[in-house]
Amino acid sequence: MSKTIELARHLETLHINDMYKTDFYWTWDKTDEELEAIFTVADALRDLRERNKSTRIFDSGLGISIFRDNSTRTRFSFASACNLLGLEVQDLDEKKSQIAHGETVRETANMVSFMADVIGIRDDMFIGEGHKYQKTFMDAVKEGYRDGILEQQPTLVNLQCDVDHPTQCMADMLHVIHYFGGVENLKGKKIAMTWAYSPSYGKPLSVPQGVIGLMSRFGMDVVLAHPEGYEVMPEVEEIAKKNAAATGGSYKKVSTMEEAFDGADIVYPKSWAPFAAMEKRTNLYAEGDSEGIKALEKELLAQNAELCGAKVNKGELFTKLFNLSLQGAPDCGGVIPVNYYSGEGVTHFDAGRPMLLRGPESDFSLANLMRANIYSAFATLAIGLDILNEEHVALDTLLGHGGLFKTPGVAQRYLAAAAHTAVTCTETAGEGGPYGMALLAAYRVEHADGETLANYLQNRVFAGAASTTLNPDAADEAGFAAFLKEYKKALCAERTAVETM
Repeated sequence: MSKTIELARHLETLHINDMYKTDFYWTWDKTDEELEAIFTVADALRDLRERNKSTRIFDSGLGISIFRDNSTRTRFSFASACNLLGLEVQDLDEKKSQIAHGETVRETANMVSFMADVIGIRDDMFIGEGHKYQKTFMDAVKEGYRDGILEQQPTLVNLQCDVDHPTQCMADMLHVIHYFGGVENLKGKKIAMTWAYSPSYGKPLSVPQGVIGLMSRFGMDVVLAHPEGYEVMPEVEEIAKKNAAATGGSYKKVSTMEEAFDGADIVYPKSWAPFAAMEKRTNLYAEGDSEGIKALEKELLAQNAELCGAKVNKGELFTKLFNLSLQGAPDCGGVIPVNYYSGEGVTHFDAGRPMLLRGPESDFSLANLMRANIYSAFATLAIGLDILNEEHVALDTLLGHGGLFKTPGVAQRYLAAAAHTAVTCTETAGEGGPYGMALLAAYRVEHADGETLANYLQNRVFAGAASTTLNPDAADEAGFAAFLKEYKKALCAERTAVETM
């Protein structure tokens, strides 16, 4: 007897008739037998695939995916699942549909459902909105079917909402079942669902909520660990507590990773944003407050870094990055940034589109990227100096000032290579424009009769100031020249971007 037949016979023993043509919003609205049925079908499909047997249930049909947030793994796994069953997949891009022209949810839902067998929706970023949107969409479908608008009623698969991520959590659960040799071996096993540092501002709460809401149903000891303020929805925690009590497992919440990891059989790390922050983010989007969203994201990034144990000082960070650039290739390894925002007069741009160009053979390292960005700051200067040279204007020396020169010897060195001349920086070079304006104000108030600005600066301000002068390095000059040649070519792409975007 094949494994598939054995699994099919087991399926017949389960009470699952109520699942037919019902939507899958979250795991806790399914019975134990219904969850078991899903795992059983998954194992049957796996067995067929491993034996190179067809898994096609449909000879034709359509699966519709609607991703209202970015996705890679869920998008491809949904498409793969539909394909395994014999369905084609069409992704609805809301920006390229009639939704962008004001079509209502009801209209869209009925239109895409005419030929659809299943609809997968991901709407996870906004607290109180994701599940609401999925429910509104499918209520419109049911209404259309009831009123005779639709000849069939497709079912919904929740591909992640603000409350649950059932497809990911069910897949992870089945892996755990297989790893420990069956559901019966899960009782007493400890799983630590832990917050993890992320370099992004924050992720939805649905994965940790989905994990504690599902895995607490199997008699496991479920521990949720997160820093203070990173609470999940209290109603989902209540579900986890009730599940644990019913199955003989346990559920608790701790604030340290050490306690969560102690004796753990499974560790599930996942980043997520604080519940309060997600609420705030939802409100900011509703208000169209883009600046508020940016400020919140910066706040969360800093908070994430601090919780990870990295208290980042921007000054120290840029010093490290500038010094790292010295390890980059003299020509930046084929990495070409064009950092135009509002245009550039020297190269005749009235507008700008910041871009980064590299080829397949480019050495895209952090050191090269940093060196290229500093080079890019001097590229237009170098082009301007070439114009002056054609006009027979020669330089004796350059004085460097501004934030670029806060890190000693880096930007100064690159500027010398770009300008083919010595560059002097005083100990106050990093102060830049504000310092210069203060000096002008001081000169206005303090200068003696007949004292010129040049004399005032030379004799009274910079007389005792330490300074360094760097001459151009031949290897740096050759490297910058190679970079500048490619930079000028990149301006063609910049021109196209400005004209078309």
